[in-house]
Amino acid sequence: MRGHLSNGLRYVVLPNNVPGERFEAHLEMHVGSVDEREDEQGLAHLVEHVTFLGSKKRDAWLGSGTRGNAYTDFHHTVFHVHSPTYNKDTTYMLPNVLDILYDVAFNPQLLETRTTKEKKAVLAEAQMMNTIEYRVDCQLLQHLHWDNNLGCRFPIGKLDQVSGWDAANVRAFHERWYFPANATLYVVGDFDADVPAVVEMIEAAFGAAVPAVVDAGSAAGAAPTNATVEATAEATIQASTVSETQNQIPEIKTRNPKETEPNTCNVKPHTPNPRP
Repeated sequence: MRGHLSNGLRYVVLPNNVPGERFEAHLEMHVGSVDEREDEQGLAHLVEHVTFLGSKKRDAWLGSGTRGNAYTDFHHTVFHVHSPTYNKDTTYMLPNVLDILYDVAFNPQLLETRTTKEKKAVLAEAQMMNTIEYRVDCQLLQHLHWDNNLGCRFPIGKLDQVSGWDAANVRAFHERWYFPANATLYVVGDFDADVPAVVEMIEAAFGAAVPAVVDAGSAAGAAPTNATVEATAEATIQASTVSETQNQIPEIKTRNPKETEPNTCNVKPHTPNPRP
């Protein structure tokens, strides 16, 4: 089942009893490294670290057979939790897992102490990734995508920029991109509940997430304002209706073109040497 909340959040619910007594919840934010500005290279990844690892609700519930993780790629940032339907204390876990994902994405603390800690983690991760295979992959992408930001906006970012950011940078990026209409929730597994009941749990967990839209009259690059999301929600409803007819997951069209950094790679296409 596919649907959306009044604040614009889309959801997909898929009951699946194999394996039994387990489920997964994935919250996909439709923002990745290609959406970063010239001076934000690596910020999407850092925001992922700060939001996910800084959640106290995540710390309180993860364990006892429940595990979670997150990742950032060129186009998406995904937070996911895998859980037994009931934990070892017989607590029904689906409402708690949904609450964790809400807390991570839409109610993070974004503290300076956590930002400092996660910058160190990101820099260490970058060192681990710096292999010959990774560098070859980067060069290949630069030549394949010389005309767009896929050739230069790698998720790990630029280390000199990462080391200089503070919590204010994290908050600004989060405010600009983390709003319900720019997210899709996928819940799959053995829920021990019917689909309408699962939808009610989604509404209870995410219904309070504040909608945000970009003022059409704002300057290029301005952050969204916390206001009504009627226009965005209406567009989402129309897209969902068409997609249901075609039996497809709704296509995501929530990004504001003003927010997308133009190509700044400045990498010329590879021209092979002529044969002698």
